Amino acid sequence: MLDINYILQSLQKTILRQHIGNETIRDFKGIILLKNQSRLLENYMYVGRYSDGLRLLGRVPDGSCITMFLSAEDVNRTVIPPCGANNIIVCTLDIFDLYNHINIMLQNYLHWSHSLREALCAGNDLSELLNLAAGMIRSQIYILNPGCKLIAASTRRYFPDPLGVQLRDLGYLPYDSVQKLQEIRDTASQTQGCSYATLGGVSYYLYNISHQSFPIATVLMAASPQITDIDFCHLLIDFSEAVSNLLIEEQEIVVSQNAVCASFIRDIAESTLTESTEIQERVKALPFPMKPFYGFVLIRFDEDTTPQKPFGILIQQLDELFPETNITVYQNDIVVLHSQCERPIVRMNFDYDRLSLLLERFHAHAGIGNTTRDLIRMRT
Repeated sequence: MLDINYILQSLQKTILRQHIGNETIRDFKGIILLKNQSRLLENYMYVGRYSDGLRLLGRVPDGSCITMFLSAEDVNRTVIPPCGANNIIVCTLDIFDLYNHINIMLQNYLHWSHSLREALCAGNDLSELLNLAAGMIRSQIYILNPGCKLIAASTRRYFPDPLGVQLRDLGYLPYDSVQKLQEIRDTASQTQGCSYATLGGVSYYLYNISHQSFPIATVLMAASPQITDIDFCHLLIDFSEAVSNLLIEEQEIVVSQNAVCASFIRDIAESTLTESTEIQERVKALPFPMKPFYGFVLIRFDEDTTPQKPFGILIQQLDELFPETNITVYQNDIVVLHSQCERPIVRMNFDYDRLSLLLERFHAHAGIGNTTRDLIRMRT
């Protein structure tokens, strides 16, 4: 849906005064030059002289939302009276330049949104949508899972970007890069959930997609340095909304598996699951099959050094250390339900040194429980 900030971004250097009563422009149908209309319509934008705009504004009923872009070429003093829910923007451009500029911006936006909708209706897959969107704005677009692992990326590189190099070489963002992005995002302003960061001289825009409160993916855009008059943030939001259903379909199985695992751990920890037969049935439903001997690894972040807990990126690393293992989050701790075929003599059969390095890197600690093959004793 068109947001007036998309146009204001490109006019920024020419705006003298503005009053924004409603950012969303619904059911937009076109642009009309102000003359002496007896009635102004909410689903059109008006372009005219400052004096005509203020005169016609007096005819607007209370509660209406009229959008006017006014040229200040015929006045020296540009004071905006109380405007209620209306959008009034006064610019230094003459009326013809103002009309042409807005018209070009709107045509570009309509081309963007219509192209994405047509591609979805034509049944294009995620890769095709990525390349289409990236080509229209000559920028790289990446889609990451909650652990910052690459799900998909546009194929063409229009300019160098450091995060893109890491994603293409490693298949995921290293923790240092994730931490830098998080630090910048914590201090930056957000627009409708879209945040902005600059790394290595490149502007990045990020938008998170969730489904039923579960994080599904992060869409990351490296914005073209050659295009300065486009509101990349709103374009990214549009693109993310367009591909969200495709991503939800692809990631729904993962989300469902996470929910099953989390529910099992919660019921074991809170003693609502105590019968051997019932536990056995629930174990069969876990995402990964269990071997005869079970043991828990409980990982807790240091509250002082890690106020923002990087659950996703650490779980991504743990997946490599504990392949095909049920891992979830319970009460702000990460729980690894490790299992193995043979009874351990001293230690379980995973790399303790590698786990120690991970814990040190993420400022976390681990408690490693004893193993058992008795389902009833799983909780203790």
